[in-house]
Amino acid sequence: MNIARRLFTSTGRAASTVQAAVPAEASTAVPPLHARPAGFRSPKKRVIEMGQLPKPILKEVARDLERAKAAALERSAKRGEEYPGIVSVQNPFLSFWRPSPDPNMRGKFLWTGASIPRRHQKILLQKYPAELLPPSETNPVRHAPPIVWNDGTIITWKGSWKPKAETSLYASRRLQGNGTYFKGTKAERDAPGKKAEREERMAGMAKRIEEFRKSKKGTKQPDELQPSLGATVAPSSSHPETPSPLITMVLIGGPLGISLASCIKQYSAGLYNSLKPLANAYARAAGHRKVGLRYDDLIIEERLDVEKALNRLPAKEGYDRVYRMRVAFQQDLMRRPLPKEEWLKAEDDVRYLSPLINEVAAENAERDNWDAVQVERKAT
Repeated sequence: MNIARRLFTSTGRAASTVQAAVPAEASTAVPPLHARPAGFRSPKKRVIEMGQLPKPILKEVARDLERAKAAALERSAKRGEEYPGIVSVQNPFLSFWRPSPDPNMRGKFLWTGASIPRRHQKILLQKYPAELLPPSETNPVRHAPPIVWNDGTIITWKGSWKPKAETSLYASRRLQGNGTYFKGTKAERDAPGKKAEREERMAGMAKRIEEFRKSKKGTKQPDELQPSLGATVAPSSSHPETPSPLITMVLIGGPLGISLASCIKQYSAGLYNSLKPLANAYARAAGHRKVGLRYDDLIIEERLDVEKALNRLPAKEGYDRVYRMRVAFQQDLMRRPLPKEEWLKAEDDVRYLSPLINEVAAENAERDNWDAVQVERKAT
């Protein structure tokens, strides 16, 4: 019983001593940890009483208050001014530079993090009003009200912070020339330049075409100026231009000259077959088969009838003709024929262009006949 009585007596004595040491205003006004003060409203006088502060913030202020007062008094004494009663306490929600405690590093500062971490700041914001907490990025209060301590000292927060910028999905992108934040594909980027270049070239195109047609009108040379492989034709009513005086010879048989092969074949098939090897030998001696050319490839193209016949060729036949000529030009530049196994065979040397030329010549002759027809009105 004596031990229990002594225990309760010492506990009560310690409690009364602590209660006497703490000021009456502070002991009655400080709320418990993580508890919102009863009947709290946003301060209209824009000040916060000491008893309204949350306990974690109260501890931080009390720890730094004496040092801040001493610094303010020393600063006022150096300036010869009266102590204003306003001190700045380090904001526990912000990081700051503090002087290095190492005597060998005098004049240097160390970067110190916030005394209350950001995770704890968010917890305090959930339990206390934002006006009672220091301003920071976590608690973006524009104008934090000052704190009035129990001895009348006015406390302000030291430290600055920048509000968190509101970023969008494409905030870091630069506005492009097309008015959007996307530069587009290469074809889309090049399209305006190509369009402007095309419009510049097309400007006045109709006028240039008309001038070109006027300059070329009447300058087309007659087909008689260029002889065909064997002969030429005399000027007709459809081609009234005067031919060159160097080409006045007229041969019978059309633009390809006279061919006895059809007459001999029609008269005697045996004679035609007996003369065929001789004709093949003559064609080999001519040399066009040694470079891969056919007989019709040698026909001069600078004639209107030949040009019309070439336009009637199938596409594949025209491509083959150009390929054979290119190979022949290459062999001619090298001054040598193709290998013997690549020579054109006699059965492949077919007339693919001559029938078309004869067809064009027949059409021209028929047109001339119709042009020469005289129509007489029958007398009634």
